Amino acid sequence: MEKINIILTNEVQNIIFETCKKSGRREIGGMLFAQHLSTNEFKVLEVTVAMEYLGTMSRFIRGIVSGLRQLAKFYKYHNYFYSKYNYLGDWHSHPNFKLYPSVTDDASMFKLLHDVEVGAYFLVLLIVKIKNSQLKVNGWAYFPGNKRVKCEIKVDTHALKYVALTYIQASLDLNYHSPTH
Repeated sequence: MEKINIILTNEVQNIIFETCKKSGRREIGGMLFAQHLSTNEFKVLEVTVAMEYLGTMSRFIRGIVSGLRQLAKFYKYHNYFYSKYNYLGDWHSHPNFKLYPSVTDDASMFKLLHDVEVGAYFLVLLIVKIKNSQLKVNGWAYFPGNKRVKCEIKVDTHALKYVALTYIQASLDLNYHSPTH
């Protein structure tokens, strides 16, 4: 199993950051919709936010109805090009815990992966939190056979006023620094 590389756009990071800020110490999350860029590399273009199911201090339940509606719009926008634009997995916050999947997180992701209606070869789970006013992110890819591999998280700074792809290791601060000329 090879490592999966996940690129987060500036817009996606901002949505997750603001959502986590609003939910405070309660867990929150949603779905990840991505573009398949190359072998094992995906760019998260959209995220859902399951506001109808705001979690507790230690638990989050993903709402499915609004997420599926957004997924249908995502597919339509990308002309139903499923092999390039598709559901990648889920994200949720751990405001009170480490950025590591719980036993419940693992069980939920493996159950979803083995759901024939989902039809996925693998799924990604991003766990996020705000620490020192900055977004922290860790990610894992889940594969058949109950195998889990840590993802490499990359920040797409292309959405900013300069073109650069800044590589970061998972759970480092997602800071943006304009290059000097």
